Amino acid sequence: MEGRRLFSRRPITVRGGTVLEASVAFPLNPEAMNVQESRVRTPYGEFLLRPRSLSVLDALTPPDGNVVRVRFLSPVLLSSLLQLPPSLWSRFRGRGSSFTVPSPGLILGSAYKVYQGARGRREEDERVFRLVTLANSLSRVTDFRMRPVTVALGEDRDGRLRKVRGVTGWIEFHLPQELRGTLKYLMVGSYLGIGRSRGIGLGEIQVEVGDERTSREAEGRGDLSGEAGPS
Repeated sequence: MEGRRLFSRRPITVRGGTVLEASVAFPLNPEAMNVQESRVRTPYGEFLLRPRSLSVLDALTPPDGNVVRVRFLSPVLLSSLLQLPPSLWSRFRGRGSSFTVPSPGLILGSAYKVYQGARGRREEDERVFRLVTLANSLSRVTDFRMRPVTVALGEDRDGRLRKVRGVTGWIEFHLPQELRGTLKYLMVGSYLGIGRSRGIGLGEIQVEVGDERTSREAEGRGDLSGEAGPS
């Protein structure tokens, strides 16, 4: 709404006639090219849906540069279990935290899972773990500005409001040459989001890629060149 992401620690209500914008991402099929204006009835009221634009992600050619800045446009919920060896996942399932300060490894590992899902493949647990470990070990965080936020996810079966802790802001890190191929995962993530609850708009990211010189010049401006993803 007016460029702001709608998330809150309590349910949000809007007045009738308010214009809301949303994005929907899915693998390309013939129906995607024939979306037309229509009215739909939902448990939350009647809505007039009016398509405004269509973007097609065709080639995955990462921008040049080795400094990556990931902006969290809506709260991101990353599982700390991605840092565990797959052999231990079943033992500690359900005990991981979603309030995890994003690190290069957790961001890339989550983006890889989204990338594999978009291709119709089941993520490889061992590969996710190795990617998280390598990225955290070899990447160098150069700057960040993040803050925690509480988000309402809806009600549970007993009618109690479900809340979760997430993070907004941005993180900038130097990506080693050995891991430059992982930028394609982030590019897909910039369209589909990363982490939990992407279906309700959480985990929306914007990816910017530059070099060391660009990063120093952008420090005062808060941006980088070579932006990847939707505007």
